[in-house]
Amino acid sequence: MSASRAPIQRFARIRVGRFARPFWHWEIQAIAWAAMVFVLAGATALLIIGVSTALLWFWGVGRGEQIAIGSWLCHLLGMVAAMYLGMLVYMDAIRPAMAGLLGPGFASTGASYVGMLVAMALGMVVLMRVEGHSLEMCAEMSLAMLAPVVAVFALLGAVSEASLPFTGLTLAAGYSLAHDAMLLGMIGLMVYQRRMYGSG
Repeated sequence: MSASRAPIQRFARIRVGRFARPFWHWEIQAIAWAAMVFVLAGATALLIIGVSTALLWFWGVGRGEQIAIGSWLCHLLGMVAAMYLGMLVYMDAIRPAMAGLLGPGFASTGASYVGMLVAMALGMVVLMRVEGHSLEMCAEMSLAMLAPVVAVFALLGAVSEASLPFTGLTLAAGYSLAHDAMLLGMIGLMVYQRRMYGSG
């Protein structure tokens, strides 16, 4: 390698966890996943992911901890995109088929919402298995995803319908809050297991 090209080659490679990868590898992957998250999940989900990633990076720098933030971010974005792809398949194909079998009222039942959550979890698990994660890690992430949703609806169930207008909560707001809580639960687990999820 010529001396003039050496600095360019050094700039084009960074250390990600235990692996040396081309600089553009995780960046292009992150941009592609982020675009999918924005289209499928919306700007709020992308904002939560961006803020969480920045806070983790600053926290790691402050503690002098080496965090492979590129791999960590790509994994989080990929899981969220896979979840919402699973939801899209459910909403456009599975739920209409179930409504045809069980009646048009099925779409507005709790069973329909549970089916959507299962489809989201399955989408995420499929991606994790493709990436080589163990079944234990898949189960752990599924629990981190679903437990906050159960907690949100348990909280809403404790608030009577008569008092909902006074709290400023609506059923639609409850669903939105549950999805944000789901994302925060996953991020919480990934921060706790940051070395594992940032290992490339």
